[in-house]
Amino acid sequence: QQLSGRIILRAEELADVVLKQGDEVRLEPSNRVALEHFTKSEVKGYYLEEVPEVTWDQVGGHERAIHLIQDAIERPLLYPELYERFGKRQLKGILLYGPPGCGKTLIAKATANMLTKSYREHFGADDVREYFMLINGPQLLNMWLGETERMVREIFAAARERAKEGHLVFIFIDEADSLLRVRGSGRALNIANTVVPQFAAEMAGLVGLEHVIVMLTSNRPDYIDPAIFRPARLDRKATI
Repeated sequence: QQLSGRIILRAEELADVVLKQGDEVRLEPSNRVALEHFTKSEVKGYYLEEVPEVTWDQVGGHERAIHLIQDAIERPLLYPELYERFGKRQLKGILLYGPPGCGKTLIAKATANMLTKSYREHFGADDVREYFMLINGPQLLNMWLGETERMVREIFAAARERAKEGHLVFIFIDEADSLLRVRGSGRALNIANTVVPQFAAEMAGLVGLEHVIVMLTSNRPDYIDPAIFRPARLDRKATI
């Protein structure tokens, strides 16, 4: 394993570990052998190890949004053969918008819990688990050139890896308008010009990949760049 111009050998414990660019390892005192592999702290920080078991019954007053999620996301997930027969594709993203405190995050957690439960029951796959990535939009913003784009890439890369491992992955981005602001507007000018295309490219990379769902929330959906709502990106909006 090459690192900073040096050859680093793997310990026996790391023989079968997949190492990728940016991963961290612990070296022994001579700095010649990698002993331990560490998960990227930034991406791991977005992952909720236990998603609360929120059910649809606990989400009161949002029947319209729940029906949209069941119709646009759950059914294609459970009956992919029917959608393929009629040339329909599974939706990859949805926007929940409404005033603060109206239950957008609660709906997202209920979606992760209930869709995973329905998937297990329908396919008899008791070993399938949800992988819920809770991301605060403003926390991704970074003044250093390219850092925000790098974090966006890492989040989607982690989501693709977990989906290939058999998880149902839910990427939940709160206050998305701060991250995906209309390009050429306000203080977000420089960041938006690069982050929006990066996010759009990552969404395009999910086409054809099953088991990854992106949910955005916003108090001001009019602040989000229109490119985010093109086909194969975020196809549905739900008022909360």
